[in-house]
Amino acid sequence: MRNYEEIVKEANELAERLIKKKSRKTLGTYYILWVFYSFFEAIISSLPLSSLLSNIASALLVVPFIYLSLRLSYNFNVEYLRLKRGEKFNKKKFDKYFALSIIPFAIPLAILIYSLFTGIFILYILFGYVYVSVIEYYLIITFRWLGNLRYYDVFAMIGLLLLPLSYFSDVFPTIMVITWTYAGTKSLLEVIEV
Repeated sequence: MRNYEEIVKEANELAERLIKKKSRKTLGTYYILWVFYSFFEAIISSLPLSSLLSNIASALLVVPFIYLSLRLSYNFNVEYLRLKRGEKFNKKKFDKYFALSIIPFAIPLAILIYSLFTGIFILYILFGYVYVSVIEYYLIITFRWLGNLRYYDVFAMIGLLLLPLSYFSDVFPTIMVITWTYAGTKSLLEVIEV
């Protein structure tokens, strides 16, 4: 009969594998979600709307995508903490922490939206990079935390870094869409493979 330590060790190893699979699936879904946002954004920008209406539509369009991104992140983090900490997990405390962690995203995003309405392109580029840096920071922490950075994640991060330059050319959002589509597809295929 196996001893208690071996069973606990096997259970922990299984939990780690489940967490890594779930994280890869969540990340792949996240990549694909924002590719869809880019397509909807391109459709809005191609419509014959005034720049004010186009900016309002873009600002409103981003809200459900941010909500879905936060929901994906929240659900993954709750599952991770339940698997890792078990009964010690305090959902109320986590909810408060999660709500506070949204602030680094909200402030630059608000300034980004403001810059769209005012047409101050320097502000757009500057806070575009602040916003992208916050996202990159959280992605790097996630990869370091889980230890599963892939080459296509690096491509996606490079594509994201080019996004604030979209003010100058449509090539940059296209690069982002291509890299994020590739990274999302590879991530989801990795989870499907047995």
